[in-house]
Amino acid sequence: MAYPNLKQSVWLVVLLVVATNAFVLVLHFLGVSSETATDYLGWIVNLPAIALLVLYAQRRSGRAWSDVLLFKTVPWKMYLPLAVSIVGLGLIASNIAYLVQYVFPVPKEILAVFLDLASSKTPFGLAFYVLAIQAPLTEEVLCRGVILGGLLANGTRGRAILWSAVLFGVLHMNPWQFPGALVVGLVFAWWVVRTGSLLPALCGHALNNFLSLISVRFEWFRPIEEWHIVEFLPWWLFAGGIILAVVGLWWFDQIAKREGTPLEPCSDPEQAVAPDDREPV
Repeated sequence: MAYPNLKQSVWLVVLLVVATNAFVLVLHFLGVSSETATDYLGWIVNLPAIALLVLYAQRRSGRAWSDVLLFKTVPWKMYLPLAVSIVGLGLIASNIAYLVQYVFPVPKEILAVFLDLASSKTPFGLAFYVLAIQAPLTEEVLCRGVILGGLLANGTRGRAILWSAVLFGVLHMNPWQFPGALVVGLVFAWWVVRTGSLLPALCGHALNNFLSLISVRFEWFRPIEEWHIVEFLPWWLFAGGIILAVVGLWWFDQIAKREGTPLEPCSDPEQAVAPDDREPV
């Protein structure tokens, strides 16, 4: 049976949470006292925690690194519809997040944690590195390189895309980010399946996080001290987001049909699973 299946993928997410907290405790035990380091311990330890988890999963699965780190180039034509899609999806996800916040208000202490990294409190270079480089790279390798790849080998593409996106949303560990992460996670997984490469998902993830960073940093929609107030986007902006997302995704799909290389469930014939032996995903 190919690794990881759905149950094993859930345990990978649990292990990541455990490993991250373990690293934080170790650093506290070693006397990490710098205010800057303490504020961003979660991000500092996230990189080694995910790296160890990916190494463990790769060895457990027996897959070649090239099947996990799918850094295969894709036609340059895909990046323009990718950007159009991300702008549209960002607007849609913002309104969904506002709806969740309206039903379940975010405690100010938690909201401050969300906004601190993107606010002027954090040097822009550090925020850019964490949000637009480290987070996309680590999360895409884990969620799309490891988890999606394993789920594809254990079930249908549709279910693999869905469950990898659900686990990507769960990885954010809060109900306010889950719906938006689920929406973009579905698209990122679909892009990987359509192209056989992590690069579209990685670039889309980076662009999405970068736009979120500068919208908060430069207060595009509201002053940062008013983010606790639920204020939905104007209807025309939300409608424009839907149009951009639909057009961008359709455009991307047309190019992928002509020039994409769909992701195969397993590059090693010995890893293939007979249909009767597959666990449902």
